[in-house]
This record gives sequence, structure tokens and C-alpha cells, in this order.
Amino acid sequence: MIVGIVALITAIFLGGSTDEYFLITDIDKASKEIVVDKQRSQEIIKIIKKEKKTADSFYKTRSKNLSKFKKGYLNYELKKEDLLGFYETQIQSVTEHQDLVFNTRLACIQHIEAEEWDEILKLSQERFDKQLAKEQKKLAKQKKEVWDIINDKVDAVVTDSKNNKAVKQEIEILKRSLLKLDDSLSKRNVKDSETIKNYKVSFDELKAIGTNNNELRTNAFASLVIFREQVKNRVDEKQWQAIMKTIDKTLL
Repeated sequence: MIVGIVALITAIFLGGSTDEYFLITDIDKASKEIVVDKQRSQEIIKIIKKEKKTADSFYKTRSKNLSKFKKGYLNYELKKEDLLGFYETQIQSVTEHQDLVFNTRLACIQHIEAEEWDEILKLSQERFDKQLAKEQKKLAKQKKEVWDIINDKVDAVVTDSKNNKAVKQEIEILKRSLLKLDDSLSKRNVKDSETIKNYKVSFDELKAIGTNNNELRTNAFASLVIFREQVKNRVDEKQWQAIMKTIDKTLL
């Protein structure tokens, strides 16, 4: 996993790096190194700086919204309709920001020659490999799988065998949905996607990637909310709080 399931909510609400912006690892740094023409290089930097100012505002707002969501998700009394309504507002903001991001990438390409793009890709792929190795090393240090930790908590607090089994079945449903999103986001990178590498890529092609990932985000979020409600139907409030606190620590 490249995205990492422990970053679930960040993945659902859009990641925080330039990879998510331009789908090319460190495109700004690579462009500065490869594009030797000073005028074109400065124009690229100017375009990216302008987008990042907008991004800073987007991520500040997103950070506040994530905190509100996590607080609400752990609130036993909060209705699922409130959580779903929150997400509808957030995903609209994400979609609008993605469109700006894709247009920014296309604006940068106007100042990059095809041969330079090939060199930028090589440099970006090297940096991507380093990031991947770092992520894999981090995952290797984990003493126990996230899902094992959650199941262990269920075993500790839900002693009724029927309810224990039912809750674990819900965990498996949630797991499948989240791993599907994680797999899709993992393949959206400078090495595995021909669309992302394409020098002549169109807005519609980039938009298709965003749309597909947003559909998976929506499904993952719905699964998270459904899981919360289904567990409510099987355990008492104290047991529910214990399970949700573990969900918070491992997934949120």
C-alpha cells in the first residue's frame, strides 16, 4: 500500500502533497532542475506558487472539517444523516479543487518541452521510488496489522459470540471498501499510470482519474458510516465507544 490505510480519512478527503495536485512526484522541484530556459522555468514556478496559495487555504479548511468529522463520528448520539450531509459538502469542495489542480498542471505543460518532460518523469520516478521505499519501511515496523488490532478490541469487549461474529463481519465489509480505495490511489502515480505520464494528457483524462477516485472515496465514506451504525445495532453504548476509539486510533 502506498497511501496506507492508517491515513484513511486523509485519503478520503484528498491527500496533502503535490502528488495529489499534479500526479507527478515533486513536479515543481523537477521542473526547476530540468527546464534550463530561465523565462519558462520562472513561469512554471509562478503558476505552481499561485496554485499552492489556493491549496493552503483549501487544506486549512479541510483540516478543520476533519476534526469536526472525527468528533462527530465518535459521538454516539449523532445521526448518520448529519455525517453524510457533511461529506456531500466536503466532496464538492474536493472536486472543485481537483479541477483547479488539473488546469494548473496543463498550464505548466505549456512551458515544458517534450524532451524536458521525459527527463522530469525520470527524476520524479526516482523520487517516487524513494518515497515508496520509505513508506514500505514504515509499514514493516508495524508490530500488528490494523485490522488485527480492531478485531482484538472486539474480542475484548464483545463477549456474546453472535454479536462478536456480526461485528467482525461488518469489519470485513469495511475493510474491502477501504482497501479498494487504497489500491486505486496506490496506482495513481508517476510509474504505474500511462495517463499521468502522458505529456499530451487532456483535462478530461485527468478528470476521469479524479472522478473514479472520488466515487471510491464516496463508497469508502459510506462504508465507514454504515459500519458505525451497524455496530450500534449489535452492542451497548460502552462497547460501541471502546470499538470506535480503536477505529479512531487505527483508521482516522
